[in-house]
Amino acid sequence: MLTLALDTSGKTAAVAVLDDERLLCDILSNSGRNHSETLLKMIDDALLNIGATTKDIDLLCCTLGPGSFTGLRIGISTIKGLAAATGKPIAGVSSLAALAINVEKTENKTICAVMDAGRGFVYTASYLPDENGFVGPVTPERVIRPEEVLHHSFGPVILVGDGAVKYQNQIIEKAESVSLAGRTFHFIRGSSVGYLGIRQFRQNNILDIAHALPVYMRPVDAAPSKSLFDH
Repeated sequence: MLTLALDTSGKTAAVAVLDDERLLCDILSNSGRNHSETLLKMIDDALLNIGATTKDIDLLCCTLGPGSFTGLRIGISTIKGLAAATGKPIAGVSSLAALAINVEKTENKTICAVMDAGRGFVYTASYLPDENGFVGPVTPERVIRPEEVLHHSFGPVILVGDGAVKYQNQIIEKAESVSLAGRTFHFIRGSSVGYLGIRQFRQNNILDIAHALPVYMRPVDAAPSKSLFDH
């Protein structure tokens, strides 16, 4: 089963192609260019790399959020367009879960994914790895201030994500047994999206193309700033 997976939820764009769980191609762009300028070329390059076309793809996967409003719309619109053209199923995954499975699994350590949400806030959720190398959530996805990230965490914690890097001093202040993942782990990889998407597919958790929508955890930027993060 050939799977095309992509992520546009943050500042980077990622595309991967997998044959079942075997990774064939994994492309990450951190060029700073708009995802609308780079994503289709990245998809073309990935497929060309393995000698395939969109007609050969069996499953389409993408991150649904949380993340950049514009980025998520670009990614989901692209994947829906491909699904409409090919008739292939879509699996949607959490951006935070895709980030968390980047981290090398360490026994008895919680993996806390933290993405920069802008305006001094972060998106975050905590996970524990299972015996198959996947992660299960132990806290809900939230949008909060960095200093609140570890309020509900217990035991040793590994932080990962651009929000963890940006706000590490605020997050780990007064905290014990907290470490930051290696610098290569802080971007979502297309392969991570693909592994999670394949798992969703095998659990028969497939998106209806008409209802594949971004997961927004805060009102859009056009809303009045005073109510952006009201709970």
